[in-house]
Amino acid sequence: PGPQSKELDRMAALAVYTGCLPFSIFERKWLQAFICALRPGYKPPSRKQLAGSLLNDIYKETRAEVDPRIEHSERIGIILDESTTINSDRILNVFINTNSGCFFQGFTELGAQTISAEYLYKKLQAQIIQLIGPHNVSKVAAFSTDTCAAMESLWEHLEATTAFRNALFVPCESHSLQLLIKDLLEIPDFAQTHRGRSEEHTSEPSHITIS
Repeated sequence: PGPQSKELDRMAALAVYTGCLPFSIFERKWLQAFICALRPGYKPPSRKQLAGSLLNDIYKETRAEVDPRIEHSERIGIILDESTTINSDRILNVFINTNSGCFFQGFTELGAQTISAEYLYKKLQAQIIQLIGPHNVSKVAAFSTDTCAAMESLWEHLEATTAFRNALFVPCESHSLQLLIKDLLEIPDFAQTHRGRSEEHTSEPSHITIS
């Protein structure tokens, strides 16, 4: 493939990654027909390319753009958020908040065992330093996590280390607030009102008046 095809492959890969599209997106016949109509003779990247060489190239390209932003940032915030993969494996995502914005920097697999503060500390301390670079540790101004018991205990472990002793620890209560609202909506009086309002908004109007 020539330079133009390589650049089109790169743009197609970026569209897939940034749009969270399946790697098999270009195998769909209707999309292939559309691409062929726009650019006859161009064959979009395969699932294997999108999951392999192109992904590696785009990752290196993105890291080359993001790393200098971390280097030039006066302060760094670390955001930790637990989630699951498509295989239901538990992971802890690590985000870096800088003067230029917030970037996903990596994740650590948590495994199937019960998560304790000691386990998280051993998993995260070295990885965080590796992700941001040992020379950037002094820039870490804050950690933001949820407020589960393990995370609150993790704050104490991190605060006791020389690397992070000056950092602030910022609790994020969004999930707790969601659970609180869910519990409130299960109270009979609130539940009845909420159901009534929901039905009112989803019902089709019998007529439309234009004034």
